[in-house]
Amino acid sequence: VDKHNIDPHIEASFNLNIVNTVNYERKDHVSILGINTFCGGTPLQIKNTFRSIGLKSVNIVNITENEKHLEDLKTVSNEAYYLGMEFDIIIYENGFDNVDNIDEIIATLKKSLYPGGQLILTTNNVAYYQNLFTANNYEQNLYGDGNKISYMSWEKTSKTLLNNKFKNINIIRLLVNYNEDMVDALIKAVPENKQEEFEIHITTSKFLISCEA
Repeated sequence: VDKHNIDPHIEASFNLNIVNTVNYERKDHVSILGINTFCGGTPLQIKNTFRSIGLKSVNIVNITENEKHLEDLKTVSNEAYYLGMEFDIIIYENGFDNVDNIDEIIATLKKSLYPGGQLILTTNNVAYYQNLFTANNYEQNLYGDGNKISYMSWEKTSKTLLNNKFKNINIIRLLVNYNEDMVDALIKAVPENKQEEFEIHITTSKFLISCEA
């Protein structure tokens, strides 16, 4: 952590899973909105990827809930956000689990996308974290330092996306490092009709959701 309280390994890097999920089949101009992307590394890497395949006109706008990232975001953003802007790609990298009004947020994101635009967001796997807290005798909704961890059900998120007429919804599991033999042994102890669900619960830390407007 540096003097600005920024962890360079997390906040100054980019999310490779998101970068690899972007649809790069665009020809003329691409506009990207990054929401809570830390220091903006993920939208910047997406821009660099577009430029590497010959698309030079890529515009980035970033908005954040965390003031400590503002100065860094100014260096990678092309302009300020204003209501009514539309984008080809929206990246909601962090903080989606904390929203109270998911229906309103999803509807607003849909209106902010061009037809056929891509929305990518991540959400925590509630079951994975609950298992960790239970195993370590923590309260299930708290980190060890007392800060709350929030969850947004990927099932509820998917349903809300469908209700807002998003298409091509793709859910990608982001796996933790685990011992395959140990996990296999645990799965075999679970009734067969619950094994797939159980395997997801103990091996998946986050879900990455991609869809099209």
